Amino acid sequence: MSLFKSLTNTSIVTNTTNGDGTNAPEKTAAAIGATALIQSLLEITAFDACTKKRNAFTTLSVISNARDLCKNIHTRIEAVDNSGLGEWGAFKEYTAAIDPLEELLFKLVDWLEKESDKFLNEYTTIGETITFVNVWEENRTELKTCYSDSEALQTGASGTSLAYADLQKYDDRCLISALCEEISETRFEGPKLLAKDAKAATPSATLIKQLAKVAHGIPAKIPPSIDQPSMTLAAKCAMIVQGALHLGDNATDHDTKIAFSASLVWVKALSLLKNLSTHASKPAELVFDEIQKEYEEFLVFLQNMVAEIPAEYLDIKLSVKNIKRPYYARTVELAQQCHKLVKYFVKAKKSSDLLHSLEGALKAAIDALEATTSAMGILALLEYKDENPEGVADAMDKFAEAEKRVKACFETYTMTADASGLSAKMKAALEKDKAKVTKMRERFAKTKKQGKVPDSIDKEATFTAVLWSTLPAADAASITEWRLELGESPNVKQISLHTQVKDIIDEVGALRFVKGPLVPPVQVDGA
Repeated sequence: MSLFKSLTNTSIVTNTTNGDGTNAPEKTAAAIGATALIQSLLEITAFDACTKKRNAFTTLSVISNARDLCKNIHTRIEAVDNSGLGEWGAFKEYTAAIDPLEELLFKLVDWLEKESDKFLNEYTTIGETITFVNVWEENRTELKTCYSDSEALQTGASGTSLAYADLQKYDDRCLISALCEEISETRFEGPKLLAKDAKAATPSATLIKQLAKVAHGIPAKIPPSIDQPSMTLAAKCAMIVQGALHLGDNATDHDTKIAFSASLVWVKALSLLKNLSTHASKPAELVFDEIQKEYEEFLVFLQNMVAEIPAEYLDIKLSVKNIKRPYYARTVELAQQCHKLVKYFVKAKKSSDLLHSLEGALKAAIDALEATTSAMGILALLEYKDENPEGVADAMDKFAEAEKRVKACFETYTMTADASGLSAKMKAALEKDKAKVTKMRERFAKTKKQGKVPDSIDKEATFTAVLWSTLPAADAASITEWRLELGESPNVKQISLHTQVKDIIDEVGALRFVKGPLVPPVQVDGA
């Protein structure tokens, strides 16, 4: 039986007999509607768990417990089938067990969904890699809760479970082995190590080769007696070093590639793995707290090494083209001010000390643009007034907040002139927007021509005009390929596109535009 079938098989061997005295067949789970939802959830979780790589054994144990609980419910249901009229004990037991088991499996489904897209070698920034490690640790805590819940429901269920600590330790050992194998087989060459930098190294040795050699030996040095905190820390150290190697080999950002070509990051990574190896094999020689401190310092070093430009910067640049009057000039000005901030940030080598203020300014700016997009649906171009209706006022507030945050960032960056001149520039942009919209309104308020084609078709219009208004801009060049037909075959009548709508308004039959040359009807001999 496959692992999936084993985890989802909730059938039980019945104790009842047939009329001829033979044993009745297995009671199949499909015949029991009360646990149909549980069976479906077991299939979903088992399918996901069978493809998981990290925390796999703990997850499979939770599902195995849930399967046994479901079997226990089926056993109680069979007892109800064979009980007398006054016997309600088994009924109360199985009906009380269904809801908690369903909730446990729903919780496990949610947990598996959060784990489904976690692949260390898919991340492209240091921040994402560090977050990956933190999420892994948080998710393990949630999985422990699921395991504890499944154990708490086990009263009366068949089977015994392994201790959680043993399962988790085995999962961590598998993860560490896989990560150390990746580290030891890395193709990344890294910087050369000079002989003067490490007495034990030969001049031709590289830091990455040493790193690979140390990583290769770590799994064998982890004893069965290692405590869980040390095992968890070992997994985190292996993850962050492998994540750094992946970035060093695959980073596309120029600054990131430069950062990982420096020796210092790999000197620190090598030191971390060497000390981890010593702690695993000789915990008395190098205690847990020292490794934990070195790991945390390595994270801080990585974060300060390259600070990434916030993603909102690109969003701002791409969003400006979607903004109409009466917000366009302000949007352009705000984007230009944000650009100044980012240029300073890059010039300052993306120092992490400057990142927080920049993040606040760019976030406020993108909030203003999003509020503006919503307001454009409320405020028509020719209806602009000084008093702002609800929705428009929200956009104005967001612009004010963005201006405040951008100014604060200028001050943090000691860009005094830009900070003091920002208010005047934003006010000038506002006046420019007002002037353009006011000019538009005054100019077209005097004309008798409609500023917009109405939704209903003007009876005076020609069908050429009607066709033109319906064609997408990309198809405008094809207007000469269309014709107008009235009626159904064989009584189709061709209508000139120069005809006015009013001239055929009383005609009977379907009217349609047809693309392509007119094909004359085929003449049949003798017809």
